[in-house]
Amino acid sequence: MKRFLLCTALLTALIPGWLHAQLFNPGFENLNSNGTCSNWGNNYIFSVFIDSSGVVTGDSIVFDNQFYAATTDAHSGSYALELRNAYNFTTNEGIAGSVSADEDSIFTSWGTFEQVAVSGYPVDFGFFHKYYPANGDTGLAILMVFDAAGDEIGRAEILISGTVPVYTYLSAPVVYIVNALPATYTLNFSTANVYVEPSFGTRLLIDDVILNVSPTGLPEDVNGNSIDIFPNPANQSFTISQQEQVLQAYTISDISGRIIGNYQMFGKSIVHDTVDLKNGVYFLTFTNKGTPEYKKIVISKQD
Repeated sequence: MKRFLLCTALLTALIPGWLHAQLFNPGFENLNSNGTCSNWGNNYIFSVFIDSSGVVTGDSIVFDNQFYAATTDAHSGSYALELRNAYNFTTNEGIAGSVSADEDSIFTSWGTFEQVAVSGYPVDFGFFHKYYPANGDTGLAILMVFDAAGDEIGRAEILISGTVPVYTYLSAPVVYIVNALPATYTLNFSTANVYVEPSFGTRLLIDDVILNVSPTGLPEDVNGNSIDIFPNPANQSFTISQQEQVLQAYTISDISGRIIGNYQMFGKSIVHDTVDLKNGVYFLTFTNKGTPEYKKIVISKQD
């Protein structure tokens, strides 16, 4: 687990059901005096050299536009957030546009790692987006949850791929690896996936970000009908079992948030064939009692 220094202050705004007030400026409607989107940002560091005579030189960087800026091409309201890349000709590498959520109206953290205090358990997050990738770029949205000791206890990731000219909604559940009380989260959007060099010309537009938080505990505890999936990883099929013999609706989606299919089961178990699933990570969302319950399944077919 990763360890970081955390701020332990907690937000206390409680709303019946899911808590939605723990993400600041999710629709990007609030702008700072300089025109940047309030509560979102990133700090970039570039190399500067000073020779013996005091002459300052730096990397030769070409910008497509600002790394992140408000745009009037919005899904709703007046503004959305647009991310673009740059290219460093000195080092011959692309620089991804990236932003993180912040409690402060002006982003002050180094880089993109900025923590926001949370009261309750982040369950899932989603957003509307447009994406115009160059050279097959793949964007990334990642939510990470930490406890008061600074340990990562859960995360949700969404890969953003393909040209998306019309605002489309993506979402992903938080998968917890430790049953601990959340204290903070980080939420970051990037035009490029981690460890992949971004291409000049890629654009990512984000609007109407949603963060669902459960005030009472992890979704599995709230649902009251414990669901198990095995084997995991699965090869040709996997079994879904539940404690109660009830009609259960569930959805399977991939890591990019794309829905693969909607299904139903009645009884205490069902065998789900993987013929329509490629190797990879998938999320199952169960909605029988109104409170979603999430499970992750890894498909690993053997040749």
